[in-house]
Amino acid sequence: MRIAVVVVALVAAAAFAGVGELGPNPQAWSPATQDSPTTANVCYNQEFVNPPVNGVGFAAYYSWMMADDFELTQQVDIAQVEIWAIYAGGVASQIKVQFRSDASSTPGSVLWEQTTSSLTHALTGYQAWGYNLYYTGITLAQTYFYPQATTRYWISMQTIGGSSADYWLAQNWSHYTMCYFSQDNGASWMSSQQAWGSAYDQDFNLITSATGLSRTTWGDIKSSF
Repeated sequence: MRIAVVVVALVAAAAFAGVGELGPNPQAWSPATQDSPTTANVCYNQEFVNPPVNGVGFAAYYSWMMADDFELTQQVDIAQVEIWAIYAGGVASQIKVQFRSDASSTPGSVLWEQTTSSLTHALTGYQAWGYNLYYTGITLAQTYFYPQATTRYWISMQTIGGSSADYWLAQNWSHYTMCYFSQDNGASWMSSQQAWGSAYDQDFNLITSATGLSRTTWGDIKSSF
């Protein structure tokens, strides 16, 4: 009987998922665990919180894109981005990264953009919605984005290539403005509240070029889980 209840709960969660989301995590009652073993030079931190509360779409295959805002306490270059994600049909081979201006607490114009294949994917050891949860390290090529301190910016991202859905993992909203979702490759945006009825933040870290944990070292750490 207990198994049947769990199955019904999982089916119900999937049935009520909206466009571009996995739906509220049926395992969200589990004790929260943060997963951030990196020793890299992190300049902004919204690291992965397990269990994730939702997975929200950022696959170019469906014209999806996600954005979240941030501010830095000092001016530094951003050379790497860390995210946590679900890849329904295999890990992404390329990711488009944009830094945008703030337009009255919504994603504004594109200030800097790069599509990179310098990606490191590692299993976190966790699962949700029947999928493996991945860490993805995104290495940006120079010239890096160099934001001003105490200025609001948005990072928007989209997986490129593939023929299935990819979901950037989300946590409950607690930083600046909630995340925003686009169904037309970033031409127009709606808040997570408008899209799915809940306020979310994305799981991500921003890393400067000064020092950092190598991709090999990160993979070695994660493979031991």
